[in-house]
Amino acid sequence: NDVLGLVDWRTLHDVCDALGSGDVGRLLHVVDDVVVKGNDLSQFAQEILRYFRNLLVIRSGGPDELLALPDEEIDALRDRANRFTLVQLIRLVEQFSDLSNGFENQLAQRTALEWPSSTRQSRQINYQHHNNN
Repeated sequence: NDVLGLVDWRTLHDVCDALGSGDVGRLLHVVDDVVVKGNDLSQFAQEILRYFRNLLVIRSGGPDELLALPDEEIDALRDRANRFTLVQLIRLVEQFSDLSNGFENQLAQRTALEWPSSTRQSRQINYQHHNNN
């Protein structure tokens, strides 16, 4: 994985666990580790999107065949999927989809990865502010 700039499953599980528990400090640490290891943040955002898409498939009762993963990974994902509501997973998938499409520089990507909910909230605030004027 390191050769391709990909992160391992443990890192993706750590992101999920940090988001699920609201542990911003842990999320900051995980993103920092990814940056220090030299992983490409665009690729990391895509891997997180794929990971949360898999959680969404599981949480919505989709068939395991859609995941194309070993049974032990599906079991680990199923455990984590059940920690979120379907709406929470949809929002996270939307946020990571925006992120994987959005940012051109590493600092913007890093900040959005560290603060996923604030990125969408700031866009909503800007939109609301613009429409109220």
